[in-house]
Amino acid sequence: MKGKSRWAVNLAVLVLASAGAAQVASAAAATESTELPEVQVMGKRLSQMRQDIIKTEDKFFALFNELNKDDDYDVHCGNEARTGTRLKQRVCRVHYYEKAQADEARAFLTGDYAPPADMIALERGPEYEKKALAVINAHPELRKLIRERDALEKKYNATRKERFKGRWILFE
Repeated sequence: MKGKSRWAVNLAVLVLASAGAAQVASAAAATESTELPEVQVMGKRLSQMRQDIIKTEDKFFALFNELNKDDDYDVHCGNEARTGTRLKQRVCRVHYYEKAQADEARAFLTGDYAPPADMIALERGPEYEKKALAVINAHPELRKLIRERDALEKKYNATRKERFKGRWILFE
């Protein structure tokens, strides 16, 4: 008889528990109809916003390099740490400048002479600017990517300023 009574108690607990669950479910259904719909706010991390800017830049330079006929004017980007630091930052350089830097370093190591890379950049800069503007003005896709990148950067800067508002770091 003790085994039967234990079984009866367990059955009673199950019945009461299911009745309580039914009451909770009906109460939840009643409140569901009166509750406001859930609003979900999606925010992006600043690092993700910065990555979006970089992706747009990469698309721009890939298309620019493809449309540009002179390989000397191709632009290559990468992350580099400046001398004396391990902090890497994004750097984009025109191919003729990279080549001039390599020639200058090679000449330094071998004891030969090569003009400084910065002098080459000053000499060829206006020519590069003219050709780059001609390519950009001839292709609306490039102009669209420039506008897209500009809008992303404005949004990034505004978000960054808002998130750090009132802190000792000032982003103006």
